Amino acid sequence: VVAPSDPFLEPSNNSTNALGPKANLKIIMVVPYLDNQGNLANMEDTIVAVFNKLSDSAIVFNINSASGPSILDTPGGQFMTSDFTISILTTWS
Repeated sequence: VVAPSDPFLEPSNNSTNALGPKANLKIIMVVPYLDNQGNLANMEDTIVAVFNKLSDSAIVFNINSASGPSILDTPGGQFMTSDFTISILTTWS
């Protein structure tokens, strides 16, 4: 899941004509919460896989932060989540 993070777009040099804006996004990773270990191994594998896919892409970005695993309670059951907050320098179009 990719969600905008606050602020979503911000001028990178307080001008809209010299440099493109910076887009701030949050990538949320979700795995089932299974047992006492909480499926930590699967969450770790998911984090590594997402990071590797991002690094293999042609997109230039910065990972601003990565959260520790947390539990999400939903009507469908419990899930373990973690997220990356990333910034990407974009262009005006």
